[in-house]
Amino acid sequence: MKGRHNPTFLTLSRFATLLACGCAHPRLSGLAWVTRLRPEKTEEYKRLHADSNPSVRDLLAKYHRHNFSIFLQQIAGKWCEFGCYEYTGRNFDGDHGQAGQGTAQHRVQKCEIPCRSRFQARRAGPKWSGFISTREHHRIEIRRYHAKPGRFARALGRLNIKTSMRIDSHQHFWQYNPAHQVWMTDQMSVLRRDYLPDKLKPLLEAVGFDGSVAVQSRQMLEETEWLLQLSDRFDFIKGVVGWVDLRSPEVRTQLARYAAHPKLRGVRHVVHDEPDDQFMLRPDFQRGIGQLREFNLTYDLLLFPKHLPVAVKLVEAFPHQPFVLDHIAKPPIKERQISPWKEDLEALARFENVGCKLSGLVTEARWGRWQPEDFRRYLDIVIAAFGTDRVMVGSDWPVCTLSGDYSSVMRIVIDYVQQFPARAREDILGSNCVRFYGINAASSKHNT
Repeated sequence: MKGRHNPTFLTLSRFATLLACGCAHPRLSGLAWVTRLRPEKTEEYKRLHADSNPSVRDLLAKYHRHNFSIFLQQIAGKWCEFGCYEYTGRNFDGDHGQAGQGTAQHRVQKCEIPCRSRFQARRAGPKWSGFISTREHHRIEIRRYHAKPGRFARALGRLNIKTSMRIDSHQHFWQYNPAHQVWMTDQMSVLRRDYLPDKLKPLLEAVGFDGSVAVQSRQMLEETEWLLQLSDRFDFIKGVVGWVDLRSPEVRTQLARYAAHPKLRGVRHVVHDEPDDQFMLRPDFQRGIGQLREFNLTYDLLLFPKHLPVAVKLVEAFPHQPFVLDHIAKPPIKERQISPWKEDLEALARFENVGCKLSGLVTEARWGRWQPEDFRRYLDIVIAAFGTDRVMVGSDWPVCTLSGDYSSVMRIVIDYVQQFPARAREDILGSNCVRFYGINAASSKHNT
């Protein structure tokens, strides 16, 4: 489940265990491949992928290929197939040629860019540079089927093949309507316009991110439905955090309706705008929170620092419900104030079912006049409280444009995490978000 950047793709044919066991080793035990599909053949391939796999599997098993795992993923607008399998024979070249003669296999392969030569260790160069964006699931599968996963992973690293996705965990879309976006003051005139996926996509690509999670900004069922429709049209929207009326007697009906869409990954209520600071402890609200787990949905906590002690009581009452704190609870960065935000944040972080988004920082600082160092102490406190496995980067686009451009905002966290080991960087820049929201379950994929 757990990319990056460059739309240049490696059509790497067969990752062989020759790489792990030594190029002179005559026996192959596990292989994996990545193929880019020709655009004009994508729909045909997707149909054949579903229709032909049983016969393909039977054919390939005849030639000593077993335990297939195959799925499709769209990367930078192009569909790619990822897969791996075990080879138990002794004549790979002969079996590979024979397997390709079958009708069903030919129907599938004709839609791919052919990949025929086995992968050999070689120096980096034009053919072996660039990045492949894929999921942690794929990495796990490669490791499962590979004889010596450590060597294999190191070899992938030498070739700059990244096996994780980078995800902006928090952004918004809207079609500006002054009757709905009443919170936009005259000082926020830059926000009083439409912000739609076609504006965000190039910004994500420019910083090497693969997708985003779209979060509600209006407390309307119509917006939840609209965001889900956008996610159907734009594959880079990996998940949606929508709104339902958690206080309504009809909340279960609402959840059942929208949770049927695979990209609804959570819900949120704009708690910090509620006049009652104890809003989260209301029985009707907690009744709604108690319904989320049945539908495998998370909950985003949108709070001010004063709400943190109340949030502690909420999450204590629901120890199995996944929560994530938005915008590190909006501490007063402009005033450089730390307490009592720090102590209350640490109290919330003691609950293992709570994560935190490293987002919304620049709008709490001096608009347009902040420096990256302004945020370091706050980020240090969050990491010390939550660790590197429960935090995730988020932009809060387009709200962040009140105080900085998208790239500069994202670079605050991207640059900050360079101090950590590679695995921790991957976690904060994407993998934690993927795991928390279950993004793999919302993606186009097929397993055989």
